[in-house]
Amino acid sequence: MPRMKKPYPKGLCDTPTYRSWESMKSRCNGTGGKKNLKWYSEISYDPKWEFFADFLEDMGIRPEGKTLDRIDNSKGYSKENCRWATLSEQSKNKRSTSKSGHKHIYFINGKYRFNIRKEILKYFNTLEDAIIYRDEYLKTKGMK
Repeated sequence: MPRMKKPYPKGLCDTPTYRSWESMKSRCNGTGGKKNLKWYSEISYDPKWEFFADFLEDMGIRPEGKTLDRIDNSKGYSKENCRWATLSEQSKNKRSTSKSGHKHIYFINGKYRFNIRKEILKYFNTLEDAIIYRDEYLKTKGMK
């Protein structure tokens, strides 16, 4: 038997809490655009959170200056894995896109890729070659 939509307090449709819930669902359901699809295509939310009333019951009203954050970014959205966090707290809780451990160098599909500002500049077989190229490139461009 399908669950009936739960009522929730009137006037909460146009609140930061409601918008956080809507955004979470949009990202997980693939309706948040191509940018979000890359990061959220394998992330889901607790089926209980299909209804705003249940989300609100678990998370409470969103505090001012905070947004919804997953504590462990490899897991989905749930009461146990979510918190209201500041942008500063969230910036320290990002997935690493670089397994190389070196700025601007990413290890992807068995190759080291050097890129800046989302522009892929060159691929390398070894980390050492990528570092040498990156350092020379940045030096000629007057960048650090």
